[in-house]
Amino acid sequence: MDKLFEQLLELTEEAAAHLEQMTDEDWQTFMARRTDLMIQIRREDAELDEDAPIRLQLRLIADRLARLDRQIVAHMTSLRDEASRQLRSIKDGRKQKQVYEQEELMEEGYFVDKRR
Repeated sequence: MDKLFEQLLELTEEAAAHLEQMTDEDWQTFMARRTDLMIQIRREDAELDEDAPIRLQLRLIADRLARLDRQIVAHMTSLRDEASRQLRSIKDGRKQKQVYEQEELMEEGYFVDKRR
């Protein structure tokens, strides 16, 4: 089980070191591999005694993984927030365009531009 933890730690450290360069495909590969390792770890963990000495060693690795996970999640959250801002900007632009296009169709009305 310690080898599985080490593989998971190595995979996570690699992802954390290259957060800015990872593509969508890289993230998908990372998450698939991580999920596989977590399933294997849980299977082996179920077979261990609660007071097994290896648990203390693995706890140290788990703590390191938790710190790296927080770093990765923070980066992914910032990417999500940036995408959300960009989508909101696109939607606002579409709304403005629709309003201006509707103005041209109006015969006896007027349009008030709120930005001015």
